Amino acid sequence: MKNKKQKKFLITALIAVVVIVLPILIASFILRQNLDADLEKGSVTSVTLIHDEEEDEVTAERDISFFISVAKSGESIVEAADPLEIYRKCRVVFHKPKNDREYVFYLSDSVNNCVYTDPNGALFLIPQETAEELLTHPMIGGFAVSYAAYPELCMTQGGKTFSADHVKGEWTYAKANDTTSAKIVDAKNDSTVILPQGERPEITFPIKPDFCSVILKTESDELLFTGAPEEIPTPNLSCDTSLVMIVSCDWFEESHPEYHGKLEYTFRIFYDVPSLCTVDRTTASQGEAFVVTVTNSSSESHAFTPTFAAGKTEVAKEGTVITASIPILENATPGEYTIKVLGSDVEKELTVTIIPPTK
Repeated sequence: MKNKKQKKFLITALIAVVVIVLPILIASFILRQNLDADLEKGSVTSVTLIHDEEEDEVTAERDISFFISVAKSGESIVEAADPLEIYRKCRVVFHKPKNDREYVFYLSDSVNNCVYTDPNGALFLIPQETAEELLTHPMIGGFAVSYAAYPELCMTQGGKTFSADHVKGEWTYAKANDTTSAKIVDAKNDSTVILPQGERPEITFPIKPDFCSVILKTESDELLFTGAPEEIPTPNLSCDTSLVMIVSCDWFEESHPEYHGKLEYTFRIFYDVPSLCTVDRTTASQGEAFVVTVTNSSSESHAFTPTFAAGKTEVAKEGTVITASIPILENATPGEYTIKVLGSDVEKELTVTIIPPTK
């Protein structure tokens, strides 16, 4: 009797398992089949790759088929070998006539650890051979491999960072399948760095080179400095000056199996030297004159406006130096006054005092 009860219980439990679990398994199988069918070549019109705030459109049928095959290749896993936060992330949106489907590829330098999530958030491990093809694909390899991008050397000054106006040379990096890829670099930024007078620029390295030299010269090729980046002098210029700084860097192949190259970075620098406005003396008597000097002004004209009774101002210019002689009339009242100097790049008030003539 006891055996009959146990047998009846087992049969009931088995039926319950079939009734509850089997539909879930069938649903999962159908869902997986539908997902696979949903990404068949004929139903996907294009693919968008989104990474590092950049978007690339994939329209070639061969490439579309490739990314579909990657999205169908994975083996279901519970968790990745590394935290997903450290992977390079690429969102892959498959565009279909009625609805889009978004997968997320998590890319590692290792072909053993690449994973992806499907539209439902399920996690899959990409097979090694497929991962190798993915990491070396032209539309993926440029950002998925650690050193695929050449080092963007920067100049820093006063808490600000500036990019080079022009970078040229060659950069070689190791790909995921143990081969290397060499590319010619010729990138132009078309920018000028504007620095205040007396500020020393510093070079910052995303990947420190094995050798680095700096040339600092004027636009007319007058050499001002050549040497190591840490020895760049603090410019002390008498007027606004445009300079060119060329930084040559080498990363030796024997020192770095993952990357090597030779790059030249050109920075165009404009040193903005402030205009200087002075008066030859601060006290004078009636019948004498105050002489105002303006240096390093790019303004084509200047206005000199005294608040005391004055005669006609005589202005002379020699190079970047402007002088203005302002005569004091005989009937000017002694006291403290100002002379206002105004130009397109200068505005200043000079305080002067008129004193009675000595007897």
